[in-house]
Amino acid sequence: MLELSLADAAIIFAGAFTVVFLLGLQSRNVVAGRYWAAIMTSAGISLSQFIFVKYAAGGSLTVLAISTLGGCLGIAAAIWFYGNVMERRK
Repeated sequence: MLELSLADAAIIFAGAFTVVFLLGLQSRNVVAGRYWAAIMTSAGISLSQFIFVKYAAGGSLTVLAISTLGGCLGIAAAIWFYGNVMERRK
């Protein structure tokens, strides 16, 4: 990928965000013994990883920067989501 379009950058960001967000939730699902949630999250992880790799495989420093930002924000969002949404549903 020599040049990234805005759409490509958005897909790479969203892919990294989603993969890391779901991995964060998966960790909590496994620790809590939530089988059904862990199964569904695993399906989402597989799908989002496939999409991310498809778009990010060309790799460049720009792709690295965009995916790093997406991953950092993804784990922060997962921590917030689990504490503010999932914990309140109990």
